[in-house]
Amino acid sequence: MIIVRKIRNGFRCDMCFAKPEYEICGDDRYAELPAFTLHLCKGHAEQLAKSIVAGLLHEKNEREEKKMAEMTQEREAKILQDAVDTYGTDSQIGVSIEEMSELTHALSRYQRAKREGKLDELHVRDILLEMADVQIMLNQLRLIFGDDVEEEIFKLERLERRLALPR
Repeated sequence: MIIVRKIRNGFRCDMCFAKPEYEICGDDRYAELPAFTLHLCKGHAEQLAKSIVAGLLHEKNEREEKKMAEMTQEREAKILQDAVDTYGTDSQIGVSIEEMSELTHALSRYQRAKREGKLDELHVRDILLEMADVQIMLNQLRLIFGDDVEEEIFKLERLERRLALPR
């Protein structure tokens, strides 16, 4: 556990000669860290916080990449087909409609929060979760109705022409 306290007294920052404003104490037996205490000025405390956050984000990205590597195309296809076989096409079409509606609501909440100046990372997280649900259901719809690659190519080429992009 790491504890950060704002302090009033202190000789000097452990990193420079400035007056310390924060005391950071830690004793994390689970991570096998030795006990420590740091006295840091505001600048060094912010720098430490940024590097900790960067490290945590890096670890999170590595975990997500590992999870995605474990999800092979064959495994995904089996899961999707099992869902269609287990619940039936009518049920999965209904679930698709529900998931698309939930994505619509998440996008609406995002726009409203943005207009009101209340936007935070939870709004984006909501959208990402709903996008994943919709993508899973779209993949099931491909199993039910067939591949839409030709239609997608047609639509992309039409969009390209509308945008007048060079090929």
